[in-house]
Amino acid sequence: MNKDPWNPGKLLGISGSYWQACTLHAGVHLEIFSLIGDDQLRGEEIAQRLGADTRGVRLLLNALTAMKLLVTSEGRYGNTAEAKTFLVIASAEYIGHIIMHHHHLVHAWSQLPQAILTGKPVRKRSSFGEAKERESFLMGMFNLAMLIAPKLVRQVDLRGRHHLLDLGGGPGTYAIHFCLANPRLRATVYDLPTTRPFALQTIDRFDLGDRIDFMAGDYVEEDITGTYDVVWLSHIL
Repeated sequence: MNKDPWNPGKLLGISGSYWQACTLHAGVHLEIFSLIGDDQLRGEEIAQRLGADTRGVRLLLNALTAMKLLVTSEGRYGNTAEAKTFLVIASAEYIGHIIMHHHHLVHAWSQLPQAILTGKPVRKRSSFGEAKERESFLMGMFNLAMLIAPKLVRQVDLRGRHHLLDLGGGPGTYAIHFCLANPRLRATVYDLPTTRPFALQTIDRFDLGDRIDFMAGDYVEEDITGTYDVVWLSHIL
């Protein structure tokens, strides 16, 4: 017997769950959390800085407060500890890129019936999308990998290995952490040409430009050149 049966309330809760998702997406897209930072700001101050409608901004701020992402006192809004950690761009644990990737997928998901009826995709792959979509996807992969890579590399013994190929490596997060954990290791990140600027930016951020390079290509269509004694594959399906 189903101990958690479907009922109208549960069905409608799922059907309307996009309301919260869209509210979160709006907060991240407008950089509300980063704008507030460590401050306590009035709604009109935030609206003025955004160049936005004051009433609309207040409605969004109140919704984010109801979601416990903001706190309010005497008409001023501030970030919760969780919002400061995960939703402020300057935070090392920022996950806004993957949230914006989800935002860019909303329209395609709304066309799911059409995709089923035609058997054809309703959008381009994110790697070939518009610049903002591409950035959100690739740096979203960075957000996700940063939750895993620092711990995972401790479980993989690469002693005696010299050159790692990070196949379909995106912004190079795993290559970076393997190199941080193995001081004598070099790495090559292999991915589509559109990925190059994001990978180089991320590699430079960790000051590993002398040990990690980027090779552009499509491993489905092209041969991979070079000599490697270890290959890493992750999130490439």
